[in-house]
Amino acid sequence: MNLDYYKQAIKNCFNDVEMPKAGVYLAGGAITSIFSGQPVNDLDLYFDSAKTLAQFIDDNSPFIVSCTDKAATMIINQGYSYRTIQCIYFDYFDNPQQIFDSFDFSINTGCYVFETDEFVFGEDFFKDLALKRLSFNPKTAFPLVSLLRVNKYLSRGYKISTGEMRKLGFTVAKLDLSSKEEFIKHLGGMYSLTALLEIMLWPENEAFDSDKALELVSKAMETDPVLNFDGAPKRQELETMTSVPYEYLVSYLKDDPDDVKFQEFKQQSYTFEIDKSKSSTADKMEAMQLLTFDSTLNVLNNMHMPPKSQWGATPQMEGPLAILHMMLFPQNYDPHLKDLVKMLKSSEGFGKNDDADNIPY
Repeated sequence: MNLDYYKQAIKNCFNDVEMPKAGVYLAGGAITSIFSGQPVNDLDLYFDSAKTLAQFIDDNSPFIVSCTDKAATMIINQGYSYRTIQCIYFDYFDNPQQIFDSFDFSINTGCYVFETDEFVFGEDFFKDLALKRLSFNPKTAFPLVSLLRVNKYLSRGYKISTGEMRKLGFTVAKLDLSSKEEFIKHLGGMYSLTALLEIMLWPENEAFDSDKALELVSKAMETDPVLNFDGAPKRQELETMTSVPYEYLVSYLKDDPDDVKFQEFKQQSYTFEIDKSKSSTADKMEAMQLLTFDSTLNVLNNMHMPPKSQWGATPQMEGPLAILHMMLFPQNYDPHLKDLVKMLKSSEGFGKNDDADNIPY
């Protein structure tokens, strides 16, 4: 088979994107779409190390649309157009077969290796793609997501046998979905930021309901992502996106012990508050305030560390930084700090400190 046409199609997707010399793979849905003659709806990059990924982000200075502890979605400027790419880092991979072992269906076991300009395919990739057949891998990293994706594939004309569906069901049945934390872990953090945040913001006075959580996620996953292949999004749209500064994501990936400022940020205990009058998840994200406590000054602060903005102005950072902490450092969430916030708010004089470096909420 002459694969030159398909290689060129991939290269066209990555014009003006700076790539590390080695350790980067395009795998999954994009390869499936290219070889089945369908529009490419996602570009998922996998890496051999956090260092390689951090270098990729540093070289391209992207606009980070969203991030979780599993993946980051980013927009890269390509001159007169933009490219949306999802960088996966729930794990790192030395070769394509390791990536395939984490995938759910054989129709996704296609990979392009940038270093060698070569394709690698799973054993049943072409056969199952031609038959539009879903063959399930019970060793997949996120079987709950696989279950949610079945309907999407069925709507595209794929079929799954009773045996394969039973195999998928048994794999999901082994998961512990009894708590919000476990549910989020099995959701994978790579699909639907909106649904993920709805679950993370589950009312504290309401018992977690995995069935209701599944409904939230299923609804959010009904629509495929829309990528900016044909032109730049409007500036005002970029400014209202929920994002995190790429400098923080690079620091998180490198985990540089000499980066004192980020290490303090990473280790800071926090709680967050949300404007309860906001109804939509997007509004809640914008209204989110990340609160920390400075024990040396005995004052409650908004975490405010604005980076240099690539769009020419310092963005409003409280919401995005709250999300960064929620996604990457959930272990730092401190419920006792939330009680302290209530106590301080009820005390006389709270919020009257005018120190610019310590902004009380």
